[in-house]
Amino acid sequence: MVLASTIALALLARTPAQPPGGPTDGPGASSPVRETRISTAILRADGFDRGELTRAIQLRLPSLTLIEAGGEVPQDRDGSLRAFIELRRQSPTQLELTLILADGRAYLRALEVDAEAPAREAASALANLIAAIEDDAVVPDKSDVPLPPALIASEQAPPQPVPAASCPEPAPAPTPPPPPAPRWELAPTLRVGASLGLTPLRGLRGVGPGLGLDARAPSGLLLALDLQYLGRALQDLQVQRLRIALGVGYALRRGAFELPIAALLGVEPWRLAGDLGRVPISSTLGPPRPLIGLGLRLAPGLRATLGRSGAQLRAGLNLELWASGEATRGFGHPELRLPSAAVSLGGLELNLGLELGVWFPVGPTPKRRPKSTSASGHVPKDMPSGTAPR
Repeated sequence: MVLASTIALALLARTPAQPPGGPTDGPGASSPVRETRISTAILRADGFDRGELTRAIQLRLPSLTLIEAGGEVPQDRDGSLRAFIELRRQSPTQLELTLILADGRAYLRALEVDAEAPAREAASALANLIAAIEDDAVVPDKSDVPLPPALIASEQAPPQPVPAASCPEPAPAPTPPPPPAPRWELAPTLRVGASLGLTPLRGLRGVGPGLGLDARAPSGLLLALDLQYLGRALQDLQVQRLRIALGVGYALRRGAFELPIAALLGVEPWRLAGDLGRVPISSTLGPPRPLIGLGLRLAPGLRATLGRSGAQLRAGLNLELWASGEATRGFGHPELRLPSAAVSLGGLELNLGLELGVWFPVGPTPKRRPKSTSASGHVPKDMPSGTAPR
């Protein structure tokens, strides 16, 4: 028993000690796995808004420096690799992601994205893939693939000094689309007013409603068409007038305020109706003839937008100064002397009224330039044919 114990102690004493982790030499020794760090990537993207995609990637990978194909590539940091990244849209909702490392490893992914916001989901998928590669938690889909020309050129580029803090410059803000081109506008208008005589007889000449149709050009040019009815009762008689006028002018606008100014040319048939015991007196039946007149209109008012259609409600005053007469009398004004009163037609008159109208645009709607979202199905120039995703 003593002899057996002595032999066992001698054998233990001659056995070499080994570390807890196992042998360090020989063919069975384990070697540490090299860590993969991706610090610089050459990005090629088809069918994306470049600024939006760059901001989405930098938000999720702030330490990754993105370089466009053909751009100047900074020098790699110790222990890091360069990568070539291609994002290609096959359809509005289907995306192919290809990532090739400088050591020949390739990773291929097919993604489903939101058609309205593909950049956010593409950037998230890319960030998850790079994190898995750096953690050695994903196996490459291909190895020893031919490197894209852009990646080869970056590997052969001369070393560049690395700044103390490598931070990608923020992408410029997208240029806002130009405002829509102005269009012609039409304004049907309802008005009511009264006419006051200034010469030769002063006083009320008539009261009544009116209709108008104005057209305004983008430059402010104003074209006007008017119908104005004026009536006045004299005991059993009634003086009826209908002025038809055309005008041209300018519609001044400052914010919500508007001031149309127009010069008018009018023709005014009239008639005297009532208990005359005979046919009513009318300018259409013989002398005296219809009145011919010139007018000046000022119509200050305010505008308010109606919904998203571009229409605008307008309310304001209507001020018109008219000088009219009978052309056959050298622009004299006829006077009707009735037993109850004297009626003067024409002369110098001032029209006062209120009006309500709606401006609305007419003509084709200006088209905006669409964003470039075309998806190309060909293999990119910087991508060798053997590495296209399938």
